[in-house]
Amino acid sequence: MPKFNQAAFEAPIIRYANKKAITLVELLSVIIIISTLITISYPSLLTYYHRKQLSSGAFELAGTLAQARSLAVTGTNSRSFGVILFSNGGFQIYSFKPGIEVSLSSYSRGEIGKAYTQMFYLNPGVVLRGASYNESKTPIFMVIFRRDGVPTSNGVSFPLEDSNAKLSLESNATNGVCNVIISKTTGLASIE
Repeated sequence: MPKFNQAAFEAPIIRYANKKAITLVELLSVIIIISTLITISYPSLLTYYHRKQLSSGAFELAGTLAQARSLAVTGTNSRSFGVILFSNGGFQIYSFKPGIEVSLSSYSRGEIGKAYTQMFYLNPGVVLRGASYNESKTPIFMVIFRRDGVPTSNGVSFPLEDSNAKLSLESNATNGVCNVIISKTTGLASIE
């Protein structure tokens, strides 16, 4: 009868003598280094975030102005189009009957003008410089494009006043400013 070899059935012994493990001190050192890097970089990342919010708001406002001008020039429904900014940070494209003088108090009367698009809002922390903001939907600024693409402040007069040709957006969190410039002759909006 063959002999029973007990050594063949024993679990092999694993030797850890040559292997190294991570100690608690090493782990804590890595955590401290990572947290220090995050702490140092956080303010610059926050500033970057707020400046991107500011430039994003300026591009969105300039795009909305370009859309309103395009609608006016193409003659959609034989109407004039404009952008109205509100005290709650919203802005919206309105359509107006051509040749009628529009003011901030008369823009929403049904016979003069009506909302053409949904309401858009400036990014959180971005405000129009010099405007007082509140939760109500009070109009604070308007640019109306005539059918020839010329921007006006009331739909009739020419050209757009200097005070309305430059919209300055600023961030509450950083001291950055982004300007949306409306050309008084062509109506094209650019960002500086």
